[in-house]
Amino acid sequence: MWNYAVAQIGKPGVPELTAHALSQVRAVQSKDTYGYLRFALLAGDGLVVFDAPQGPCAPYAPGYPVLNCPVKHCPAESNTFYQPGENPYHTHAGPPM
Repeated sequence: MWNYAVAQIGKPGVPELTAHALSQVRAVQSKDTYGYLRFALLAGDGLVVFDAPQGPCAPYAPGYPVLNCPVKHCPAESNTFYQPGENPYHTHAGPPM
């Protein structure tokens, strides 16, 4: 499973996003507090947007917080995380926030 820099959207080799997915990305971008936004398209969970200050593969557990909740199986105000290096195919619950 690949993840991509948000800044690369629309460039060759990056998957084309639906209008709905693009609006989710733009909503996260509008917060202007993240410097390393990335996204992945997961078969079970859909679009996942996360800030990756440690690079595209999180070197620590539980991974990066998912910023575009609610995604499928991701309740609002959740503690959903994405581990691009360890488990790139699904999101998972993290520690209580």
